[in-house]
Amino acid sequence: MTTGPLSASDVTLSGFSMVSKLGALASLGGARGESDTLIQSMSSKLRLAPEGYRFDALNIVVPSLGTVTGAGTISPSNSLNFRMLAKLNAGGGALGGLKGVAGLGQSGNGLPFRIQGTTSNPVFVPEFTGAFGGQMAAPSQGIGEFLGGLTGKKKK
Repeated sequence: MTTGPLSASDVTLSGFSMVSKLGALASLGGARGESDTLIQSMSSKLRLAPEGYRFDALNIVVPSLGTVTGAGTISPSNSLNFRMLAKLNAGGGALGGLKGVAGLGQSGNGLPFRIQGTTSNPVFVPEFTGAFGGQMAAPSQGIGEFLGGLTGKKKK
């Protein structure tokens, strides 16, 4: 077993777009799609052991998106299990006006999500409960229905 700090800066993940993986949530926040992900800085407490890798206090700055924090594991079979929080860059996008109301972005809690799947095919899954104080729609509800609910419009 080995433990210690991990840090990196000015890293490009060629052919991997974190903005695209976050899908509509990143787009609503004003983030633009990209074919690569530029990581300005990354730090974590890392634990390497036979049962896999453990990342604690993970902090990643992605200029096109904002700051992503969290913790998680990579198993020996390369399965991912991370709980993350994206704090979007200030302004921009449809969520810009909702940040103050819903507690999103730099001044609030951010957008919680999980990273599951494998290292070769990571899957980013939004965690809607808690993002709006427990008032947000279930993941199966469409974003249109959710936004209508925020504005008080009833489904016809």
